[in-house]
Amino acid sequence: MPIWDHQHVILEHAVLHVRPGAADDFLTAFASAEPIMAAQRGVRTLRLSRSIERPEVFLLLVEWDRLEDHTEGFRGSPDYGRWRELLHHFYDPFPFVEHFEYTAFGFDGGHRDTGPMVPDGVVTPHDVAEATNRFRLSAGLVRLTENPRLQAVAQRWSRQMADHNRLAHNPWGAEEIPSGWTSTAENVLQSWQHASADDLLAQWAGSPGHRDNILDPAYTDLGVGVAVATDGKLYATQVLARY
Repeated sequence: MPIWDHQHVILEHAVLHVRPGAADDFLTAFASAEPIMAAQRGVRTLRLSRSIERPEVFLLLVEWDRLEDHTEGFRGSPDYGRWRELLHHFYDPFPFVEHFEYTAFGFDGGHRDTGPMVPDGVVTPHDVAEATNRFRLSAGLVRLTENPRLQAVAQRWSRQMADHNRLAHNPWGAEEIPSGWTSTAENVLQSWQHASADDLLAQWAGSPGHRDNILDPAYTDLGVGVAVATDGKLYATQVLARY
């Protein structure tokens, strides 16, 4: 799984002052809002931290590919209305949001940041999507469009499985998928970190239910997520949808 090149992303920064006595309700609402952000085009990471000295103050940090992905893409989308409805009434005063670019200074885990790193042998979501489309083409079907918003949902769930080291379906998948779809399906698997894209596709294709999802002619879009657990197990997710 690639580690993002932090030198080429935009960092959104907001200090959130929550109304007195409402912090617990805010955290509950934020849990519902997080999948909305995870599904946005261009979003890379999201982190909400709570002040130790002032428990009703929170720090929101979001990494974006481009400034416009936040200021125009997300804020101009219907999803922003739902985000605002869930969270904005908690703030007093309303937060001032700023955007930052990374400098050349800083370190992570005791090591200087030397740029992007991709662990050897770990397949990428794009590789898996390409293998999926080759399989569909061999069956006489059209290619699926790689949808970055579906990929965000798939990647988040793969990371969740890897963090807990447990294979499971996403119980909130249908709610997290961006609106507009008419049918959807999810495939998940567990393999090992040196498995190739073709290895993963063969594992899915060997299961009738997963194979049927991949070869369903109704689907138009695809998102793939891949994550590796600390013991080397690889977890992958396919989210298929018809738009």
